[in-house]
Amino acid sequence: MPNNAGMGCQLQRIRRNRDPRHGVCDLDKDICNITMWLLEKYQEPHVQLWIDRYYFQSRYLIARLLLDVPDERNEQLTKAALEAFSALGYQIFDSGETTYPYPCCDGSHSKHDALRAYAHIETAVRAQVAPW
Repeated sequence: MPNNAGMGCQLQRIRRNRDPRHGVCDLDKDICNITMWLLEKYQEPHVQLWIDRYYFQSRYLIARLLLDVPDERNEQLTKAALEAFSALGYQIFDSGETTYPYPCCDGSHSKHDALRAYAHIETAVRAQVAPW
């Protein structure tokens, strides 16, 4: 995982310049957190998580999710990413309406950010599957 401490990825830079009332800033953070979680959990050297969103939609709705990873790991990591988004309260639903690609995380996070993201996502995923 790249370790450009202090630099931040493109989503962090976009987030800093966006009005926090815009309502999609959580998605920026969640994309980064899930990307870092996938990198750590599955020890992949590179993961790109691509999200398509609808122009008019609710905050926690995603049209499509695609991963750029080696073919032999694609199904496993896609399933894990879907579970992680679901654990955070997102719904993935492709209605066929017009979508736009959302920026992806480029992985330029500090190791501290990566460990925090891993703990956050792992806790959410485990809580979702816990047999209470």
